[in-house]
Amino acid sequence: MNFFHKNHKLPKKTNLTVKLGLILLIILGYLGNYFKLPLFFGVDFLFGSIAVLIIVELYGFIWGTIAALIVSSHTYFLWHHPYAVAIFTLEAMFVGIMLKRHRLQNIVLLNGIYWLLIGMPLVVLFYGLVLNVGTTQTVLVMMKQSINGFLNALIANLIISYLPIRQLLKLSKNYKKISFQQTIFNLLVAFILLPALILTIFNGQHILTIVEKDIQKELNAATIPLVNNLQFWYQKHLYAVEELAKIAAQIPDNEISTLQQSTLVMKKAFSSFLKVYVTDASGNIIAAEPALNEFGESLLNLNISDKYGWSKLAKELQPQITDIHRDRASTAPYIGIMVPIVKDNSFQGIAYASLSIAKLGKLRQLNTQIKEIETILVDSKEYIIAESYSEVTTEKKFDLLETGKVEYNEDIFKWQPTTPGMPKMKRWKKSLYGKKIQISDDLPWNLYVTLPTAPYIDFLETSYIKNLVTMQIIALVGLIISVLVSKRLVAPVLTLTQVT
Repeated sequence: MNFFHKNHKLPKKTNLTVKLGLILLIILGYLGNYFKLPLFFGVDFLFGSIAVLIIVELYGFIWGTIAALIVSSHTYFLWHHPYAVAIFTLEAMFVGIMLKRHRLQNIVLLNGIYWLLIGMPLVVLFYGLVLNVGTTQTVLVMMKQSINGFLNALIANLIISYLPIRQLLKLSKNYKKISFQQTIFNLLVAFILLPALILTIFNGQHILTIVEKDIQKELNAATIPLVNNLQFWYQKHLYAVEELAKIAAQIPDNEISTLQQSTLVMKKAFSSFLKVYVTDASGNIIAAEPALNEFGESLLNLNISDKYGWSKLAKELQPQITDIHRDRASTAPYIGIMVPIVKDNSFQGIAYASLSIAKLGKLRQLNTQIKEIETILVDSKEYIIAESYSEVTTEKKFDLLETGKVEYNEDIFKWQPTTPGMPKMKRWKKSLYGKKIQISDDLPWNLYVTLPTAPYIDFLETSYIKNLVTMQIIALVGLIISVLVSKRLVAPVLTLTQVT
């Protein structure tokens, strides 16, 4: 009984079933890569090489190499680089050549030799030097791909050995049956490696679930005080303008100087206000501080009845806050708080205070104690009002889809960049978890709170590397034990057959 059986040859006359079998295996291989098993951010287990190695064994290394090229092409769309295609194609080529030219006929051992001598060094070359994804990520990919390849080779070997695939495909029957020694080897390797892999995957998924819950808790914990602070900020400024509106409603028309003094006092009390003014019912400014705009033109008697939100305010008689805009009263982009002046239940004008977005820097101080948290405050049209780590001086729209893609899960979203040519692992490294929340019904601004994924990915990568290194050791020890045990168990039987 020979542990290393000879590789068979295909019949010269190839029928339709053989051709269809090849096509079917290639399709199954592609689907094995398409329906991947995600471990975590940008790291996946693939199963396409199972079908590829079956093709290598049954159809030879030429068709096996062609199949590997086709099947592994999906990794370009999955990981956004061509180097995995090269690594997986060389895997099939190496195993196929070794099966054809050497006495060693076990694809599990050949696959292990490939990853040890060629595959793992290529990962270091392509990922570590060419893609420059970082040492930790390179080690992770090296461990993951070698374990993944070895597992797929084991599954392919079990399928070839114990399923009637040759009969189904009507391939040559001139091949040696699986020896008792190889049967023991296959079973021992499977019983050692598969449970370890399953435990590793489940443990990794459990850790990933915990990490995602922690991220959600961090975002929720950061959002609540930020929203409360912004509501307090708004109410404080709104109250000041409401008081000015009450004063304007009580002052007689011939005491404009008193009203002017009130606007001056409020402007000094709130340095964040860019301009403060009061209008009559027709929209003419009757008191203003400062009295001139940026060009030195007087604001007094300037009619703003066509102003943003004027008609709505006059009709509903409810305070409003505007989105970022410009007008004749101010050429710089600003936000306005408008409060109607109501006397005897009739509209008498507005009290108005504008806030320059360039002077809203204090809102950046409303950050949380979590250093990694970034906050972006936008108006109802998604124009940025304030950011936690930079000043806003011009009108700029906040658009997550402009520079990346967004996945929503209830009120939490995941964003990652879509930079052309950037590997998927790097994209995830630069990705963000975030939460969007409206401040209140009275303040229709939206607050984006984001948290970078990188620190959590570092933790997951380190955890997975430890698990995969353990699996790598288990696989190597399992191979050695399987070979030794299978030989020892078969030796008495082989001796008995020689005697009889």
